[in-house]
Amino acid sequence: MKIVPRAVLVMLLLFLLDGTAQNSPDDKFSPVVRQALHTGFSDSLIKVWIFLRDKGPHLEQRLAAVQRRLSPRARLRRLRMRDPRHLVDVYDLPVYKPYLSRVREQVHKIRHASRWLNAVSAEVTAQQLRALAQLPFVKKIDLVRRYRLPQPELQPYPLPLRKPAVSDSGLDYGPSRIQNQLIQVPALHRLGYNGEGIYIAMLDAGFDNFEHESFQHLNVLATWDFVNDDADVTTTKGEMGEGTHGTLTLSALGGFAPGKLIGPAFGATFLLAKTENTDYERHIEEDNWVAGAEWADSLGADIISSSLGYRDGFTHGEFDYGWGDMDGNTTVVTRGADLAASRGILVVNSAGNGGYASVNTLVAPADGDSVMAVGAVDSNGVRARFSSVGPTADGRIKPDVMAMGAAVLSASPYNTDTYVRVSGTSLSCPLAAGAAALVLHVNPRLSNMQLLHALRRTASQAGNPDNLMGWGILNAYEAAFYYTPRIRHSPLPDTLLLQSAYQVQAYITSRFPLKEDSVSLFYRYQQGPWQRQPMKRVQDSLFIAQIPGPGDSGRMEYFIKAVTDSGIGYYPSFAPEETFRFYVYNINGKPPPRDNETFELYPPFPNPFNAVTRIPFYLSRDGIVQLVVFNNLGHRIATLVKGHWRKGLHIVNWNARSFPSGVYFVQLEAYGQKRLRKVVFNK
Repeated sequence: MKIVPRAVLVMLLLFLLDGTAQNSPDDKFSPVVRQALHTGFSDSLIKVWIFLRDKGPHLEQRLAAVQRRLSPRARLRRLRMRDPRHLVDVYDLPVYKPYLSRVREQVHKIRHASRWLNAVSAEVTAQQLRALAQLPFVKKIDLVRRYRLPQPELQPYPLPLRKPAVSDSGLDYGPSRIQNQLIQVPALHRLGYNGEGIYIAMLDAGFDNFEHESFQHLNVLATWDFVNDDADVTTTKGEMGEGTHGTLTLSALGGFAPGKLIGPAFGATFLLAKTENTDYERHIEEDNWVAGAEWADSLGADIISSSLGYRDGFTHGEFDYGWGDMDGNTTVVTRGADLAASRGILVVNSAGNGGYASVNTLVAPADGDSVMAVGAVDSNGVRARFSSVGPTADGRIKPDVMAMGAAVLSASPYNTDTYVRVSGTSLSCPLAAGAAALVLHVNPRLSNMQLLHALRRTASQAGNPDNLMGWGILNAYEAAFYYTPRIRHSPLPDTLLLQSAYQVQAYITSRFPLKEDSVSLFYRYQQGPWQRQPMKRVQDSLFIAQIPGPGDSGRMEYFIKAVTDSGIGYYPSFAPEETFRFYVYNINGKPPPRDNETFELYPPFPNPFNAVTRIPFYLSRDGIVQLVVFNNLGHRIATLVKGHWRKGLHIVNWNARSFPSGVYFVQLEAYGQKRLRKVVFNK
């Protein structure tokens, strides 16, 4: 089901209405701009948003060009929630160049031009403000707002000397175990999900200390500093801002140092944007955030993790947002976040550290109706006192979900092998974003709104959400299988028996009713076309189907698919690119040996072969075996097997790429006996 965020609909309506109610240039000023002009700031500069009336002429032709230029990843992401014929809309068009040129003539400096907001942020004087208001295509002028975000307190964490404690996921989380376990991350790690293939954009204050041991595996696709306008997101002498905060959030989400720190999505691909200027009492500027989100969209980001916020606490006479502005539509950054969501990106944002009050203490863009606002709990799952609360000014429940945000383990920004404990919703946010990446890894076809719904509906208090903890503490494992039918199946093994059919059985359960006749087995032989076979329900959750025998030796591939009204289950998850495979060997009806003192070496397949052949053999009992390869001169050139092997069928691959073409002999020795087979290698 396609979900259009309410905030986006409101913005679209306002865009179409075109703001024709203004009667004079002064009506274009927001109340805070009027107050600034009344107070008087002479020739000093202020930062403003200049909103424009339209995107200029020839919209259809320009939209078609924009759609053609979408990156492959951005196209695929939008296809999860949009009609293929309408992947772009007017918000994707850049600011109309003639308008931008006129604005540039009237301002001191242009900072960013936002295609989503159809606005330009600029530094202006009072005289320039009045000149801008005279331009007929200017719709509204407002101040760029800022929020003073307190610097998290770092508590050094000395790691104990101890033996590794491997969890049931096969990973040693060390002291980061609780922050992962609380949101059920290890259960997905155990299944092999780590966020691989998911693009996560992080908008923060820069990212230092890439030499840290927990970052050595990190896959960073792109970086950009929107404060200093370059690609360096670290703290750099002579440039504004420093990257302590980003180091903390990035390591909590994607760090990997077994026995010390493991982040939920350590296999993800990262886009790192420095959008915060920390030089001015940690002021964070909304235009940088929106520019960073547009950049992330263009590169195909699936998730934005933003541990930033905009509201109040600002000094030096500048203007704040109030609790009443947290309504999902007022702040520039919330409008930008909802537009990012309308393009298929899951926006994950810290709820804020304002604690409890009689009104909401949220920070924007956590108030967005399409934004996943994350509050903080401690290691026992109890809400942290500092965690911001809802409802939004228009009565919606916030925060959405909770994750650990008290004493979260992170990489130290200052040393390459030390760690710190940090508190704040700044840290619960990346943990939640990492959990979302795992759910998307399991379900790569989910839209962002389906993903948000699954995370809410499987959280700890989904049946009774409130404005202290929203829908509750995340459960990544349950969310991963919320829409998709759960399929349990033991893959068919390689076989020596050439049969007329091979039975596949699977246990399939689902939260939603399965569509009639949707449970199917897809199979093919030797890279041939896929064939579909309906699976028959024989018990409540047991389904079976038959794969017809191939008639000769060869490779069989198959996967299982089940469909509900709300989602599709594939097993394996990435079918048909990933499939189950088994080999059938035609051994001319020769059965496995029954005598406990014998064995059988079957003909290698394929033979002749190019590069790799598979060598099957059967042991009638456990024993010491040796499988070697000789050339036609009788020289041993490879030992493929040597040691104690269990009774049963075994198939060993021989990769001969490094050897010359020719005739070779494979010899198996067991129980004091030897068997020999000839193979021909043709490069």
